Amino acid sequence: MYLAMTQQDYQEVINEAPRIVAKRLGLSADQDKAHLLDEISSKDQLAAGLLTKFIDTYTEWWETSCAATQGDANSEEIANTIQLLIDKRGQMRTALLSYLNSQYPTRI
Repeated sequence: MYLAMTQQDYQEVINEAPRIVAKRLGLSADQDKAHLLDEISSKDQLAAGLLTKFIDTYTEWWETSCAATQGDANSEEIANTIQLLIDKRGQMRTALLSYLNSQYPTRI
């Protein structure tokens, strides 16, 4: 089985990612997702693009993983595709966090 998370876990990641980015950009995170994405895009288009790519990649991984659990979960091709998506998802997460850390460093 490829899913180590639930639908609720997935939704939490998708909903919280824009809030986390908004906070790093100094924006209010107490808005709906669509408004947050607009605000992020207005303040920093590169951050918005990286966030969108992360969400798209994460969603592609989730949907492929869900589909795999419904079919032949032992298929080597499916396993390879999912591994590639996991790697891509990690790369997008790293790119987004690296950009935010360089442009909007946190103060401890």
